[in-house]
Amino acid sequence: MTILYNAVKRVHESMAKRFVQDLLASGITENNKGKSIHDMDYYELRRLIDITVLIKE
Repeated sequence: MTILYNAVKRVHESMAKRFVQDLLASGITENNKGKSIHDMDYYELRRLIDITVLIKE
């Protein structure tokens, strides 16, 4: 179980870094409540990415 947990944690950390890069490339530095993207966890970043994609469409 520990191996799986660590693997998922590494994947989430890697994806979070990618989300931050994508958001910065889009000019987004914080969410609508003023929280910096650098202070967000994976799930908050994923939600912000989803919202950004929906707004662009």
